[in-house]
Amino acid sequence: MKTSIRACLAWLALTPMFALPAAAQQAKGQSEPSANARKPGVVILATGGTIVSSTRSPTDMANYSGALAGVDSLLKAVPQIHDYANVRAEQIVNVGSNVITSENILNLAKRVNALLAEPEVAGVVVTHGTDTMEETAYFLSLATRSSKPVVITGSMRPATSLSADGPVNLLDAVMVAADPGSRDRGVMVVMNDRISAARYVTKMNTLNVDTMGALEQGYLGAIAGERVIYYFEPARAKGELYFDVSAVTKLPQVELVYRYQGQEMQLVRDAVAEGARGVVIGFTGNGNASADHEALIREFGSKGIPVVRSSRAVSGIVTPKLSGSMATGSLSAQKARILLMLALSQTSDLGQISEFFAQQ
Repeated sequence: MKTSIRACLAWLALTPMFALPAAAQQAKGQSEPSANARKPGVVILATGGTIVSSTRSPTDMANYSGALAGVDSLLKAVPQIHDYANVRAEQIVNVGSNVITSENILNLAKRVNALLAEPEVAGVVVTHGTDTMEETAYFLSLATRSSKPVVITGSMRPATSLSADGPVNLLDAVMVAADPGSRDRGVMVVMNDRISAARYVTKMNTLNVDTMGALEQGYLGAIAGERVIYYFEPARAKGELYFDVSAVTKLPQVELVYRYQGQEMQLVRDAVAEGARGVVIGFTGNGNASADHEALIREFGSKGIPVVRSSRAVSGIVTPKLSGSMATGSLSAQKARILLMLALSQTSDLGQISEFFAQQ
């Protein structure tokens, strides 16, 4: 079934943009009520992104239209998802992920938690742009709590481009969310037939469809034909934390600054002056801070403002220093910002925040 989808799905020839071939519409209506009753329930939460974007030409895969199609178009374009689950969908926001806000991801987490609490829901799929997919995925891994899977997917190519990857990524994500073997694995990212843990996944290429992965930790599993295959028994990432955001109305501002040659301290000071309650600095190498930076970290620490050491390197672990400043472990700088933001939403105790990072 899925093989034929890969070969035949006319994603780019839709008229209008997401209309269905008649045969596909007919197939969609053939499910028996008794069969539907046996299917797991999956809810798709749409946030926008490349998966619902369009271009002027099928060969233009880099310049997207500002007009994004809605969630109903996703359901109509891939009717085969109904073969695997009873699917319903909601639109949370409809923007590119480069402009996703803290308010957006907070609202998303609350809605995900509410859906996971519904007995008939077996899993949740979130469609999302890839630019900040890893940040939203990690946020959800820290702010949701359930044995049910949360699966994030998207696409690298617009819906109207040649060989668009959105349809099969959405199908894969629904298959993973509906699969009983996906329970107790936390939040996952499904792209290009591969399943990644939200804790470790990152975007590794600007344009390639095989962009989402983890350089050192690898993948959790894969989708092969019509099968969801996991390489390991269910497990959660080491040092996994949970933050209850049910009563949080606004996430604290946390800024991210990268270290470079000849950098002045004023950038960090300006971030705090503009209201940041914490700062993550992507230092060089193993979070190597200059003497001036170390002094700044101590100064802000005395004022109750955490400054966390990360690295601009693409992989590796940032280890603690003798100075005692907070280190991000194996977290990337952008994910460290997410953790610090959630930590500050719960406490201003630097010792407790430091312990959160020590577990990473």
